[in-house]
Amino acid sequence: MDKKELNSESLEKVTGGFTTFTETDKDGNTIITKFGVINLCSGCGECENACPSGAITIGPDGAEIDGDCCILCWSCADVCPLGSIGEKRIIIPAPTAE
Repeated sequence: MDKKELNSESLEKVTGGFTTFTETDKDGNTIITKFGVINLCSGCGECENACPSGAITIGPDGAEIDGDCCILCWSCADVCPLGSIGEKRIIIPAPTAE
């Protein structure tokens, strides 16, 4: 399964919020990745079983991702039968010298 790109409508339907990762690329751009589970989650547990870092638990509202444990390996998204796990990536260009 391909990584699912979340649109603005999906962003408003996130269960338990997003896990946010921030990094800087080799060109100095700041990359913010918001990774989470949208409301389509059925709570089947496939993602929890596939997660190598133990970052996913199944709660009453479906899967929840612990950002302190998540390693962004995408194992959970690869096995999700509903395609409920996705990301929104924001790139902030590096400041230019004047």
